[in-house]
Amino acid sequence: MSKFVYALMIIALISVDKTQALLYNFENPRQLDDFVIDEGEWKIKNGVLEGKVPAKDYLGIRLAYPGSEEWTDYILEVKGTWVEDLGQAGQSAQVEIYFRFVDIQHRYFLDSNYVLKGCGLYAQVVGDWPEFGGPRMPIETIPDEKTHVYKIELDGESIKIYVNDNMIFDAKDNRYPKGTIGLGGYGSLVQFDNLRIEGKGLPQSPVDPEDKLAVSWGLLKMNQ
Repeated sequence: MSKFVYALMIIALISVDKTQALLYNFENPRQLDDFVIDEGEWKIKNGVLEGKVPAKDYLGIRLAYPGSEEWTDYILEVKGTWVEDLGQAGQSAQVEIYFRFVDIQHRYFLDSNYVLKGCGLYAQVVGDWPEFGGPRMPIETIPDEKTHVYKIELDGESIKIYVNDNMIFDAKDNRYPKGTIGLGGYGSLVQFDNLRIEGKGLPQSPVDPEDKLAVSWGLLKMNQ
């Protein structure tokens, strides 16, 4: 078999059933350039994204990667750590993850509360925060540690939320079919690491990879 034919076969194999993936390990401070800060003080420190977020508007930092506002179906996974209360949060000391983020008044919202020891799932509609998907995750299903791995799977109206590989919400909602992602906290010092977004709902990166040394973008074969 010629090298040319072999190369064509390899290209055909990797072009079948593939998905886009965007990865942030927060080892390079330049990765912060891909985000917009809506609230708080954010920096990349010791290989993690760290935010000092006031007890104010349930906001934080939002990914502004080119085309992210058009993302539809995707899987978001991130390691989140609640470090400490800044003395403002009361019962709302928490890590927050936003998805299908249209703007600061229209988005989905997951909180992981370290006082109430549970998670809540919301859809923000202007100043209202209707909770959906069932009651707050029971206390006994969230370990008494400060660091957890959160995974959000979006497929059309289906919204599935996992904490440490345990499904906590299996909901349906059609208010927001597309949007970027965000990370935050409330009256707390929070940290995030190993942020990964993947899915066929992500358009291919329009940016020259040589100009984006701080972030990993690639085509991954779907194994699920």
